[in-house]
Amino acid sequence: MTPQAGHDDLVNGHEEAFLAYLMSAPDACDKFLHRVSEHILSVPHHRKVLAAIRDVYDERDKVNLLTVSDRLSDKRELEECGGRHGITVIATSTTSEEIAESALDAIVEDCHEREALKVGKQWVAGELTVDEVAAKLDEIRKPHETNGTLKRAPLTIRTIDEILGMTFDPADLILPNGYLTAGDLTAICGMGGVGKSRLVMQFALCCRSSRDFLGWQTNGRDLRFLFLQTENSCRRLKDDLVRMLSAFKPEEQKHIKAGIFFHTLEGNDDGFLTLDFENKERIKNKLAETRADAAVFDPLRDFNPEDLNSDKFMGETLRDISQVTKRGNPKRVPLVIHHATTGRAGVQKTTGWDRSSFGRNSKVLQMMARAVINVGPAKPDDNSTLIIASGKCNNAPEFSPFAAKLNFETMLYARDEDFDLENWKEEVSSAKTRSKPAKEILRAVLTPGREYERKKIIDLVIEEELVSPATAYRIVKEGKARRILRRNKVAKTYALA
Repeated sequence: MTPQAGHDDLVNGHEEAFLAYLMSAPDACDKFLHRVSEHILSVPHHRKVLAAIRDVYDERDKVNLLTVSDRLSDKRELEECGGRHGITVIATSTTSEEIAESALDAIVEDCHEREALKVGKQWVAGELTVDEVAAKLDEIRKPHETNGTLKRAPLTIRTIDEILGMTFDPADLILPNGYLTAGDLTAICGMGGVGKSRLVMQFALCCRSSRDFLGWQTNGRDLRFLFLQTENSCRRLKDDLVRMLSAFKPEEQKHIKAGIFFHTLEGNDDGFLTLDFENKERIKNKLAETRADAAVFDPLRDFNPEDLNSDKFMGETLRDISQVTKRGNPKRVPLVIHHATTGRAGVQKTTGWDRSSFGRNSKVLQMMARAVINVGPAKPDDNSTLIIASGKCNNAPEFSPFAAKLNFETMLYARDEDFDLENWKEEVSSAKTRSKPAKEILRAVLTPGREYERKKIIDLVIEEELVSPATAYRIVKEGKARRILRRNKVAKTYALA
């Protein structure tokens, strides 16, 4: 065996041990994956394996032999990596955290040597001066973080004087009242069918035509909008747009049409936008193709198949949306449309003390969104008049709630200055709420097939129905007694029967 062959075998062993640890230890990717990039590996198919591991990890799936093999198969790269047998050989290599740490040091050192060798060849060929060689060698050895393998840039730190001396682009305030700012997540919450999608469409039209929106100044004439939606048919979109555009002048219409795009429901896969790896790529491609400055996700529920009442899944979905939206343009705006709690109990949360819990699982949404706008019906059997209220705003003072009325000729909303908001608040809050049966309440707040701890069910009933803890406890107790709830004696959890 030649010295070079021995060296290659040693490097191959280091890379296999490192990849094996990523595929075997539960927290390995958390500890190591952000520290490496594919280019530091010398074996081409090892780079593909590392890329597949990163894909699986980004999808928040478990990283192991099966998931990595499946990902490589999806990318049509499995055979290049030796098939499932080849991945098995790598995944079963002897490894541990200590071995992986030592292997990574050796991998980085070998990468540095390869890069230095390239520089040496360029110098011998007369392609570089001595000073250029010295600069390139310094750059090779320069650590981007602790060991020179991190892809992320160093943290940005500013002094007080530097911050005070900063100037900002006024165009970043798309709504100068602070409820839509470049790069910040904003949420529009409302009951199903109340008119959330139509309101956001109107907002986009108003931005492109430099018109006020519900009495608010807009600052986005050149913004390009992409609506990613799963509910409205082409027929519904056409009907609304024909009437909406009739309220705008021909030159305004021309500018509007040049910068607003809709994902439509025509193909077999158009209604499926769950943020798995493939759909993330589909969305990123369309954001790039349309050069969108704002991405509307409508409704939030359809971008994750899991129950968004779960803090974990809600948080993951919002992080995925922000990541996908800002890829290639950190100022691109993620605007999500989300369903709110229903019935009188839900309407009561449009304004007042409970306005921050209007949207479903608002706890996580409130933490991650910079601004939230609540949209509720003014009447129990008519959505033509809406109550527009603030759910939250981090960037500016919150606005006072107001009413907006729909013009059926143009399908545009305008403020209803004659609406008696105080009388509405009194009517909604003081009228006695009809008591619902336990079966109706539990089936409304729980997801079929999912198991819950008793305390979680009580919390959901309190949040959705605005009842006291004692009443919520009584409802759960009745659910058990009437066998509406089925108990798992081993896990001590409950599910709908």
